[in-house]
Amino acid sequence: MQPYSSIFINNEMIRKLLLSGCVLSAFALNAITYNYGQFNNSRKTCALVGWGGQQPTSGKLVLKETFEKDGVTYKVTSIAPHALDNLTEVTEITIPANVIKIGEVYDGYVEETKNFFNCPKLAIFKVATGNETFAATGAGLLMYKGGTSIVRVPPAITFSSGTTLKMSKSVEAIGRDAFAGNSTITNIALSPNIVLFSEGCGFSDMTALKEFSINGTETPSDFSILDGVLYDAKKEILYSFPPCKTAYNFTVPSTVWNISTKAFRNTANLYEISFNKVHTISKDAFANSGITKLIIPSSVRKIENGAFRGLTRLQEMTIESKLQLPDNFARDCKLLTKVTLPNGLKYIGHNAFKNCTRLEQFPFLPDISYEGDSIFSGCGFKSVVFREGVMPKEGLDIGEATFAGNPELQIVDMSKLAVVEDGYGSDVPLSYVADCPKLHSILFPKMASFWASNDRPVYNLGVNPSLEYIFLGAFSLSGRPALLYDHGSHFPVVYMQTTDAPQESWPLRDFFSVSGGAVCKPQIYCEGYTMAHDWSATEYIYPGASYFVPGGTAANYKEARDYGCPVIEMYNFRVSDRGGKLCVQLTDKLDGLMIRGVYANGDIALGTPASDGTLLTDMAYQLVDNITVEYNVRGANMKTFYPDMSAMSGIGEVDAYGSPMAITLDGKMVCFGNVADYTVTDMAGRTVMSGKAESAGLSSLAAGVYVVSARGEDGTSAVRKISVD
Repeated sequence: MQPYSSIFINNEMIRKLLLSGCVLSAFALNAITYNYGQFNNSRKTCALVGWGGQQPTSGKLVLKETFEKDGVTYKVTSIAPHALDNLTEVTEITIPANVIKIGEVYDGYVEETKNFFNCPKLAIFKVATGNETFAATGAGLLMYKGGTSIVRVPPAITFSSGTTLKMSKSVEAIGRDAFAGNSTITNIALSPNIVLFSEGCGFSDMTALKEFSINGTETPSDFSILDGVLYDAKKEILYSFPPCKTAYNFTVPSTVWNISTKAFRNTANLYEISFNKVHTISKDAFANSGITKLIIPSSVRKIENGAFRGLTRLQEMTIESKLQLPDNFARDCKLLTKVTLPNGLKYIGHNAFKNCTRLEQFPFLPDISYEGDSIFSGCGFKSVVFREGVMPKEGLDIGEATFAGNPELQIVDMSKLAVVEDGYGSDVPLSYVADCPKLHSILFPKMASFWASNDRPVYNLGVNPSLEYIFLGAFSLSGRPALLYDHGSHFPVVYMQTTDAPQESWPLRDFFSVSGGAVCKPQIYCEGYTMAHDWSATEYIYPGASYFVPGGTAANYKEARDYGCPVIEMYNFRVSDRGGKLCVQLTDKLDGLMIRGVYANGDIALGTPASDGTLLTDMAYQLVDNITVEYNVRGANMKTFYPDMSAMSGIGEVDAYGSPMAITLDGKMVCFGNVADYTVTDMAGRTVMSGKAESAGLSSLAAGVYVVSARGEDGTSAVRKISVD
């Protein structure tokens, strides 16, 4: 028999089944299907955990009492959380007789069904005869047996009398999500005998509710209603503000000290709120409300998770209270542009301002703990400037991914944060500024700690960051480089501002990481008299880097020279005795360098050099123990402390080592006198020429300033800055 004949026969059989009306089993694939789990083999019970297939065309869903598996029949006694969500076409659901638990509702304990979300047409609940836990009212409400607790109200329930739900006076409790998603009720006339409202009861998710009232004339003992708003009996707790109440502004009564969970959630019509004497604002209290401007007064002492998340119209926020900002505090406030904080606010939690895409103004105070993760990720900052001040001795805690994903961020400036003696500086977390495509500069304090994770290949400054300028003082790394380049060529400029750093730790050797053929050649400007210290003389050396150092200190950077790194003095430095007076000469400065001031013995201002670089002072030479030079190099303020008068560099050229190796310029030919390995770099630190010869022609170079370094076969070397016309 041909295979096609077999198919024809099977299809014909199906056709006959259709004609005979036997379609339930034959067309199971076109009906709704159920998924079961949580099998108890001893009790022979299981749970409905999900559904699939096609929703019933009639809209009526009758859940199954049992399920057969491997020849064993199991009673379906529970419905797992979210097993019956997204039934978008279902209008009626019948709960089986065996079911004693729905979500977290069972045994008379009213919690939440955690089901029936996104079921917009569901209008009626029914309960099969024999169920000893649940019951349904004539209108279709799902109740606990006995009628004292409302378990779930259908989202599309209707009443013959209109849009008001008049609650039976036998009702004493309402489940946490009982009214969630309802779109038909505009007024809830509450039973006067209710003693339990479970975290909002889903009132805030109702899309038509305008007011609360009381069914009858009795005065409730456990709650009260004022102007359609639900409170506790003493009006100390505001339970729920109807989400569709027409009120553009609202003043919380002076008796209220606690705004309950979700109390103002989804109040789209509310533009202004005055808190009066409120002490506590609970979880999600104002989430997704329509408030445009927010002032949190000093009376507020506690705010819980997500209290102001997703405010659709909020533009400005002023916090007057010295409290802790919780997790998700104002997350996803898309129009928020400005936040004002008081001095003394101590802590900001996870995701507090995450995805506030227009947030550009924020007071980054020095004594706040930014310990939460992703606090400002996805925000709209163009610049982040931490205010001047002293960090706590234990350091400034900063959470992971603090500014990650800020598309417009260009600069992060932490340079005004001071470190106390024996302090720990600031933590620089994983992904601190990752995925910020316009970020070009980051200025760290004088002490920073770049921490890492041993189990995740995540970097503090991200992968292939667009950083052009990095300002560092002393810093430490904990097992992983701060950033990774995995493709392309990169020439970051690093300013090592270490003169006043509290420690001697600058492991540039491990700061950068490359892979996949990427190239990294940093240009490092060092203000330190020396970067080496006894316990690690080479940790500041990154192979391939160029080092620009203070005048007269090149010999102190010999370790870098030994690694083949160019070492170029930024200016010439010489002190001398002119008739008993101190004379300081600072000449042949690097392009873009300006001397800002010269000081003797720490703080005695001597002035600035004349145009020829000479500063002849009135101070007696023999009274000077040390010199400090302050200068600006290409926008960065630097300071070098010379501990004695011995540092000298040649006048007329930048000679890195005072070696016999000579570099001379003859037209467009540079000569070394002997065979030498040479390198020519531009002022960005990029190598433009290299080779081994007695001389090299420069005619291929564009006009500009270059640095030539040469190393002879006898080990002597020299560096000279030259100008090519």
